[in-house]
Amino acid sequence: MLEKYSTTVQYFIRRGEARLLLESAKQIFGTPEPQIIEKVDEATSEKLLAWNTRLRTAQSWSELITD
Repeated sequence: MLEKYSTTVQYFIRRGEARLLLESAKQIFGTPEPQIIEKVDEATSEKLLAWNTRLRTAQSWSELITD
């Protein structure tokens, strides 16, 4: 879906999606470990969307952030 935007715009959209996921999940699971932050920062927009959807049912960071 992001393909229609420039690479720079795609980057900033994905960074916003990652930040939103991290901040939302932090309210539920507490501060994430560095490896979780790294996985989120490297994730595609599609993966971030899937993890955001799973936020409603996950019980922990490890259950939320899966490959």
